[in-house]
Amino acid sequence: SGWVGLAVGDPEAVQAAGRTALETALLDRATALPTLPIVLDRVKEIMIEHGEIGVVFIDIEQVEALEAEYGWAFFDELLSNVGQIVSAEAKQRFTNPIVTCHRTGGSSFYIFHETRGQDLSEENAWERIANDLRQTLIDTTRGRFPNVQSDQIGFFVGTARIDYRPQIRLERQVYAGMQTAADAVRDAEQQRKKQLTRELRDIIRRKRVT
Repeated sequence: SGWVGLAVGDPEAVQAAGRTALETALLDRATALPTLPIVLDRVKEIMIEHGEIGVVFIDIEQVEALEAEYGWAFFDELLSNVGQIVSAEAKQRFTNPIVTCHRTGGSSFYIFHETRGQDLSEENAWERIANDLRQTLIDTTRGRFPNVQSDQIGFFVGTARIDYRPQIRLERQVYAGMQTAADAVRDAEQQRKKQLTRELRDIIRRKRVT
């Protein structure tokens, strides 16, 4: 009955309560970062205003192994710390960054940022940005969790730029850019697996020779 009275007497309060409940549902509990639906309108505004937007995709390596070995409470603490580190690095590195979790309860993040003021004309500029950010994330996270084996903490980082195309629906452009950045991560992951396979074959070959 209290809810009915509130609805009749103060519809604005009901609307505000509804918005608060929705935002709570769309915030990641471990990191307190927003998921994409909350920030999508702002991302679209930047695209329209500047004609483009940069995207950085960050994924934690060995997610299942970490949670299985250390438990979900530790992993939530790790996620919280990584969210803080990603947010701090985004503010230092990018213009007006927007940091978001890929999805609630997930282990990956996106940074959307304005590209003005950044010299991205040089060859491999985006790759250098990704590699530098990846190493900083690794070093900082290992510093916060010294009891975790260093080779258990790693990140995949991919980048992309979305060029605004008025004839295509904005949401579709945003999701396509996010996919491009994530695909860059998968490419790097595949290359790393191939490299590890080659190194393992070399080790086996050397042992056979000796």
